[in-house]
Parts: sequence; C-alpha cells; structure tokens
Amino acid sequence: MARLDRAAFGRAWNEAPWASVPVLRVAAFHAASKEHRPLTEAKLAYDDRGLHLFFRVRDRFVRAVNTRPQGPVCKDSCVEFFFEPEGRPGYFNLEINCGGTPLMFFVRYPKKEGDARQVTPLTSAQLERLSIRTSLPKFIPIEIRKPLTWWVQATIPFAVLEDFLGPLGPVEGHAWRANFYKIASHTSQPHWGCWSPIEEVLSFHQPEYFAPIRFAKKGVRA
Repeated sequence: MARLDRAAFGRAWNEAPWASVPVLRVAAFHAASKEHRPLTEAKLAYDDRGLHLFFRVRDRFVRAVNTRPQGPVCKDSCVEFFFEPEGRPGYFNLEINCGGTPLMFFVRYPKKEGDARQVTPLTSAQLERLSIRTSLPKFIPIEIRKPLTWWVQATIPFAVLEDFLGPLGPVEGHAWRANFYKIASHTSQPHWGCWSPIEEVLSFHQPEYFAPIRFAKKGVRA
C-alpha cells in the first residue's frame, strides 16, 4: 500500500498522487451474479492520519435509494472495503453506495469457540469523521441502464479505528488483511464481485479469504 506525503482526498484517479498508486481489480464474481459484471478497480494508500480509498466502476443498471447512513446500502450499486488490522481482535466493513451513503461496522471475533461475533455499528459522530466523495447524486430512484463510469473516494482516520482497537502505533511495514468488493444485490442485475475470491458461500463476511495489504515504509511514496 502506497504511502502519501500529502492528502489524496479530492484528487482525480489519474492525477498525482493517485496516478502512481497500484490498481487492484475486483474481478472475481460469485456464480450467483447475473451477466452484468462491471469493471471495478480500487486504489488504496495511507498517510499519518489514515487510509485513503478510491473505487472506480464502469457500470450499468445503477441505482441508489438507501440514503440513510447505516442503512442497507449493499442493495444499491455499492462498493465495499473490509479490513482486519494486524494482531487485532476483529475487522471493519465499510460499505458505500454510488450516492455516497455509508455503512460501517466493527466485527469483533469470538473470545472463545462457540461464541457469536459481536457487531458494533459506528456512531453517527464516528461516521461523520469519515470523508466521502462520489461522482453521482445521493438519490437515484430509477436505474440508470446506460453505460457510465462512477467513482467513490473515502478517507478513514486511524483515530476512528482506535476508538475500537486502542492505539495502533506506527503502521509502516505492517501487513493487514483485507478484501475489496462490488455489489448490487437488489438491482435488476444483481452481482457480487471480490478482489480476493470467496468460494461457494455467498457472504463477504468471510475474513478467512482476506488477503494481505502491506503498508509501505517511509520514503516509499505514491
């Protein structure tokens, strides 16, 4: 994961510093997906304050009707980033529909075998500390069936993660685990795409399929 010396938020996909950040392809679609499987790409970088996330989707059949934060945004045209900080007791799932409405939970692993996972939504105040931009309107009640490219950009402050995990300390050189997703479960062309493939069970909440993301050390920048 590239390190940025200045905030990338608000910069374009092909503009510095994003231009040199490696592209990840969300190209593994579950067998339950319809024929429409949009080209979805993601970029991930960080600085001292937090993570910077950028999705670009070449799509059709686009809609956004869930406008309430922490609502079921995965039913809309939506991108998702699930990530597990190294050595910590759970993972976060961030879901943002094409209109920029977010959902974010912390999922704590069971303390002992047989216990259920503990799911804790971010509060409204914590969600407001995220920065989110999108290229589309917040509310799209009628599907846009023609081809279009849309994007979502988000910054996740480390301070928000520390509300759940305690101090993270320096992250340079560390390897977290993560997955990137594209979903539109209640559109006319439902689909479920992954960066790191899942198998038969249709659920993104399978951290065993997360893949490593390593934080570049200081001096290595986008």
